[in-house]
Amino acid sequence: MKRTDGYFVRWNQLENHMYSLNMQEIAHLDWRYGLQNAMYERSKMRFVGLEIDHTKCNFGKWFHSEGKEILITELPNLRAAIEDLDRLHRNIHATAGFIKEAIESGDKNQFLKADRSYKTELVPDLVKLRELLNLIRQKLRERILHIEDVITKELLFTKYLMGIIVLALIIIIALLFSNFTKLIISNIQKAVTTSESLSQGDLSVDLRSEYNDELGKLLKSIDKMSKSMLEISNSAKLIANGDLTVSIQPKSDNDILAKSLNTMVTRLRNQTRDILEAVNVLASSINQIMTTATEISASASETATSVSETTVTAEEVRQTAKLVSIRANNVSEVIKKVVEASQSSYASVDETIEQMNNIRVKMDLIAQSTVRLSEQGQAIGDIVNTVSDLAEQSNLLAVNAAIESARAGEHGRGFAVVAQEIRSLAEQSKAATIQINSILKDIQSATSKAMLVTEQGNKAVEEGIRQSSDAGQSIRNLILKISDVTDAGNQIVASSQQQVTGMDQIVFAMENINQATAQNTENIKMVETVTRNLNETAQKLKVLTDMYKMQ
Repeated sequence: MKRTDGYFVRWNQLENHMYSLNMQEIAHLDWRYGLQNAMYERSKMRFVGLEIDHTKCNFGKWFHSEGKEILITELPNLRAAIEDLDRLHRNIHATAGFIKEAIESGDKNQFLKADRSYKTELVPDLVKLRELLNLIRQKLRERILHIEDVITKELLFTKYLMGIIVLALIIIIALLFSNFTKLIISNIQKAVTTSESLSQGDLSVDLRSEYNDELGKLLKSIDKMSKSMLEISNSAKLIANGDLTVSIQPKSDNDILAKSLNTMVTRLRNQTRDILEAVNVLASSINQIMTTATEISASASETATSVSETTVTAEEVRQTAKLVSIRANNVSEVIKKVVEASQSSYASVDETIEQMNNIRVKMDLIAQSTVRLSEQGQAIGDIVNTVSDLAEQSNLLAVNAAIESARAGEHGRGFAVVAQEIRSLAEQSKAATIQINSILKDIQSATSKAMLVTEQGNKAVEEGIRQSSDAGQSIRNLILKISDVTDAGNQIVASSQQQVTGMDQIVFAMENINQATAQNTENIKMVETVTRNLNETAQKLKVLTDMYKMQ
């Protein structure tokens, strides 16, 4: 390469010399025309600007400074021609000096000599000078062409050499790339195999790399990811087994999966604790409901017995009233029997009043039990609403848990089963609360009817008491005023008829009360059954919540 650079330098120098020779030839042609014009015009002023000294003209400066040595060096075979070139150049300037002196002298003979010297010496010398310059230029051109040929060959050789070097580099690079590619493919294959295993849920892979390049870092990152996923999987397994004390340490602030699992465990722990507390409250409330229902059932049974007895008594009173009416119709025929019947009726009326008072007391008990039953039904409704709210929250919890397990993918499948079980129990609880609400509505409706009938019965009892009191007063008047027995008998007949009508109403009301009491008893039994079902559901919820370890 340095050799080629040397040829380029020589080639550039020769081109510059060629250019200098051409310019000097042109300059001397101009110098000759200026000299010729000065001769023909015989003007001294024409010599201004025409250099006579051969060492001070442009060609002389170049030739005597470096041109001569360069030409001799480059063209040693033309040394004689170069010397002749110097000689001719000197002669031309010497002739020009003679011509200048002749013109300046103004002598015609001198001018003629100068003219002859111009034609016989200067012009031929200029012609020879140009011939020598042409010869030198030709040799320089040949030299330049030779150098160009050498440069071309050198460049061609360099080109071939560079081609061989490039080919060798390509082969070396190809070999290195092949080995490097095999290494990369091997590591990538490891990464792909490990990724496929991870995608299929196999977290027991062990991917280690002894390289610290990008692929090595990739393999180490995948290995670290598999270990992190294995840790999360083990934690999810513990959660699925009911261990809510699990805590996963996030690897970084961007570890969304670990943070989400921690959040899910915390929420599940809090919600399970709330469910457990609610279940305990529900169990306690159900026990109270069962106790109250048992008491109400016993009270209802007693009420039913009392109502049955009262109904029998009312029937007896009704029969007695009929008998009184019959006897009153025969009062005028058998006055003595009227007195006896009046006394008997008086005792019966007292007994009737006493029985009616008993009926009123029983009716009050029935009314109180009915009101208490209504209040207990309202309390049951509140508890059932609480259970329904808990079921809704449990269902929402199960949905959230299912969403979180779906986000966790395969690792959240076990937790999804637990969430589905909780959701199923929540739906069963909700269905049970709907059934209880329906039963409570029936109980409340029946209770309202029972209260209405009880109120009507109380009114009828009051009316019966009043009528019995009237009958007793009539009998007492009959006994006191035996003389007015006929009128009293008529009054007794009328009162007896009214009493019969009132007793018919009392019997009818008592039959309705008896039916309502029986219906209340059946409803209370249904409430007991529902509360037992709720108790079983609460126990199941408690068993499920006890599966979770929260401390």
